[in-house]
Amino acid sequence: MNQLHHPHPGGNHIMQQNLALRRSTQLSSLLLVATIGVWISLTPHAFGLADAGACSTNPESRQLDYWLGDWKIGGPGASPGATSRVYLTLDECMVVESWDGGRGHKGENMFAYSLDDKSWHGMFADNQGRVHVFVDGKVIRGCAEFSGPSRGANGDTVLKSSPYRPY
Repeated sequence: MNQLHHPHPGGNHIMQQNLALRRSTQLSSLLLVATIGVWISLTPHAFGLADAGACSTNPESRQLDYWLGDWKIGGPGASPGATSRVYLTLDECMVVESWDGGRGHKGENMFAYSLDDKSWHGMFADNQGRVHVFVDGKVIRGCAEFSGPSRGANGDTVLKSSPYRPY
């Protein structure tokens, strides 16, 4: 009679343990994938995040839409020497102005309406190292005004205020 020879004592027991471990690992992996799927679907609600598209339907977020487009800018009686392109990004939640003031001076302005504090916020940055953060903005009848602390040439804190009106 032929006998099955196990090279290691208790080899059958080891095979059963390996099979049980593989099944346990597969079940753990399945539970992990299911947990991640549930977490991803609930995360926006758990953290109170706004729905995608909330900005596109919120009237306050649309207050700067008059400004969207491509603009040529010049002073009274002068030919336009500067250009501005204003567009929406981040699911229509942020207004960005990319401008070229001529003679190499360029910059970007970014503005967004906060559903949390019901105010406009923004930032101005140019290629000459100037940055201004606007923490309190209001838009009334097509005129936007943003203000916030900034640093003057001597390092003192000053209140920077910038009105934005249709060109």
